[in-house]
Order: sequence, then structure tokens, then C-alpha cells
Amino acid sequence: MVPHHVEREHTLNWFRVFWDGDGDYPGSSDANSCAANGCEETHDGSCLCKTKALESIPFGSVDSISKEDILHNLFIGAVGPPSDSVPSARDGFTAHIVGGDVDQSTVLSGSNISFRNVPHFTSLIGVGSRGGEQNLRNAQYESDAVLEHYFYHDNVAPFLCTRIMQRFSFSNPSPRYVASCVEAFRSGSYSSGGEIFGSGEYGNLEAMAASILLDREATDVAVTSDPSFGSLMEPMIKNGDIPMSRDFQVRLWEIDKKIGQGSYS
Repeated sequence: MVPHHVEREHTLNWFRVFWDGDGDYPGSSDANSCAANGCEETHDGSCLCKTKALESIPFGSVDSISKEDILHNLFIGAVGPPSDSVPSARDGFTAHIVGGDVDQSTVLSGSNISFRNVPHFTSLIGVGSRGGEQNLRNAQYESDAVLEHYFYHDNVAPFLCTRIMQRFSFSNPSPRYVASCVEAFRSGSYSSGGEIFGSGEYGNLEAMAASILLDREATDVAVTSDPSFGSLMEPMIKNGDIPMSRDFQVRLWEIDKKIGQGSYS
């Protein structure tokens, strides 16, 4: 799901809904397919839809509505019924009404449609005056889960490979070169000259470093004739290289305004 006002190309902030049961979303059919609703089918088979939440009053009473009416008009799930609500059994569903009036506190139950919320470890259950069971252990578990999610993100390997290649004097690595490094990072293994580098575990830096330094794009002398090969010297180093080699004293006052890079950037 993506917020309705956000373009997909401008964000990666969406989440996948894992529906319980067979995995199909409610009302899934040939007539109610991903494309029919203006959604986009992604590479993993899920359906990416732009959504927005609207607040309105669909029912003024529960006397004349059916379960089909509820599924057709209500799309946001609710927490459990309030403790002071009174259950009223209807045809295919139960209305939990507070104070005898059907309003925003009313909960309608009876559907077996549900999906798993995003996993979290910090409890939100109230405990007396403390407000919840949050503690240091839960916060650490939550932090570990987030970091693990980031570590296994699809963008981590190409990002690290490109940045480290640039630090190894390859400012413009080819797509093949980056892809080889990405494969080494993800598989944890790289083979060159009969030697195998890495432990075979995801994220192994030995395998990634070997794939950068031992690749033909780094060792073949023929690539030096390519004008795009190599690394550009950073402006700060370039402008300070000659003066410092002659033991000149260089004044760096407001140097960033002149060359676009400061001494500590």
C-alpha cells in the first residue's frame, strides 16, 4: 500500500499486506483483479495500490444491514470491542454497541478476513500507571529487528559496492563490475585464480573486497586506455596537493565557497 498523494517513483515507504488463509485479498476475483483496480503487480506477485482513508458514516443503524454491506463499505479493521459495549447478534455478524447508539465506537465483527501486522517487540499493553510494558530488553530487540531488516534490504549490496569501489579509485564502475561485487556480497563467496574468498555467509566483506580488487576491470592494464577509467581527485586534495608538496602554508578560510568542498566535508 502507498499513500494516495505520493508517487511510487518518489518513495520506497510502503508495506506489504500478508492476508491470512490463501493469501488473496478480500473480494479477489477476475473482475476485481489488481489491474482492474488501477493497481500495479510487482515482481513478487503482490499488488501495489495507492490508498487513502476516508471518514464517513455508512450506517445509521445495524437493523437493516447485512454482512455483505459491511464488507462493501468498511475497509479498515478495528481493535477488539470496548469493554463497556453490548454485543448484539445479527445475520452473519455481531454489533458491539456502546451506549445504545451506533457511532464511531461501534465494532462490527464476524468476518474471518485479517492480515498480520508489522512485527514488533515493544509491548503496548497498559500496566497500571506505567502505561505499558516497554523496557530496555524490548527496545533492544526492536532495534535489532530494524537493523536486520536494513542489512538485508535489496539496496544494501549495490550501495556498498559502488561506494567502496569509488574509494578504491574506481569512480565509474561498469554495471557488470557492480553486479559481480553484489553477487559476492550476497553469496559471501568469490572465486579467483583457483582461490575462494569469503565464508559463504551473506554480507561477507572479504568476498566483496576480493571481487573489487581481483576483477578484470581492476587488474587488466588495457582498461587504463579508457578515458573514463580511474578516479577523479577530490577538489580539496587536488587544490592542496601542489602547495603541500612544496611545504607551502595553505589558508583554508571559506575554501568551500571557492571550490565547492570544505576541509572536513
